[in-house]
Amino acid sequence: MNPEKRFHHSFTNIGLSKIVEVSERARLLAPEYEQKTGQPFIYFQRGESNLIVPEYIKESIMLALSSNRTKYPKSGGEPEFKDSIIDYCAESGVNLERDNIVATYGGQEGLQLAFSLFRGSRAAGFAPCWSAMLDNIFPYCEINFSPINFYEKNEKFAFNKGKLEEEIKKADLFYLNNPHNPTGKVFSRDELETINDLCIKHDVLVISDEPYKDIIFDGKKHISFAELENPNAVSVYTFSKSFASTGLRIGYTISKNKDIIKAMTLGNYTQTAAVVTPFQIAFSKVLREKEKTKSWLEELAQEYGQRRNVLYEELKFLSAPKPEGAFYFFPNLKDFAGNIKNPDKFFLELFLSNGIAIVPGTAFGKDYNSSIRISFSETNKELIKIGAGRMKKLLEERRE
Repeated sequence: MNPEKRFHHSFTNIGLSKIVEVSERARLLAPEYEQKTGQPFIYFQRGESNLIVPEYIKESIMLALSSNRTKYPKSGGEPEFKDSIIDYCAESGVNLERDNIVATYGGQEGLQLAFSLFRGSRAAGFAPCWSAMLDNIFPYCEINFSPINFYEKNEKFAFNKGKLEEEIKKADLFYLNNPHNPTGKVFSRDELETINDLCIKHDVLVISDEPYKDIIFDGKKHISFAELENPNAVSVYTFSKSFASTGLRIGYTISKNKDIIKAMTLGNYTQTAAVVTPFQIAFSKVLREKEKTKSWLEELAQEYGQRRNVLYEELKFLSAPKPEGAFYFFPNLKDFAGNIKNPDKFFLELFLSNGIAIVPGTAFGKDYNSSIRISFSETNKELIKIGAGRMKKLLEERRE
């Protein structure tokens, strides 16, 4: 018997992302590089924060545990967790009831459940696109994805409305990531309204992925898709990025369509029996600690904004708009590629061999073999300056 031959293709078509592969190589290369050169290895590849989860969140978790909140969770989410989400969303003018919310294991489970509801459908969305969607969610849910490439206009990433409508016409679903990974684009209200109007016009359901909603720079404001008039849109959130708590795996998904949430709740119950109770209780308390949370989020955005500024100041000679949100920079290195056949592989090896881990652009779509993603989430300002300066020197040497 060979069980592997009987695996369903939804499993055989998925794999670990390029980011994981690069991270593993960096882990193996770093000690030798640092010993040989006496210089730090720079980790620009992961969307993982080096910040520590706030103390008041740890205290909330410990309080939930000491209160013996360790029994089976309620399917779809504990009432007090949902009530805290209701109050939190109301601050943005989004009015919900408990039946509009499902608690999930981070944002990724929310996306997996939402797309699983429409298994085998056609989806459109912007490119470059988060690698986990391309490598995992779309193939696992048998989604046929059509990318709509951004272009640069007035030092920003933009999209062509005609091309957008052309792809939406052919789709059942639209995937939106805002703020955007890997470009750092933050969609304006006008852009969101354009997407919304076209999706309603062509009866296309929007699944909006918003993990970086609290990481916005230069006084911009994040507009959640849930704030728009759309009775069927699905909005997916996580606490992972906002609270440096990726390992706690807690998020939530909302929709004004209660049937969608009911179906997602059944899926959530089937595969995990719902989200760990003490984390739900802890984060319901966190959301009600308004002053502490406001202070933390302001400091978070300020810290990442400063890191972005250090990175961009060193690398602004590259072809890429300045990130408006999230913690990624997505420059195109075509001017330094020359006649290289596989620039994505070349630049990965060039930087790794010089103590810098980045992610090749092809992890985010086949059209980005001259681009790279640089994350400034895991590295402090001093190391960012060292790493960016090292990259600048390497690239300038190629130009000579």
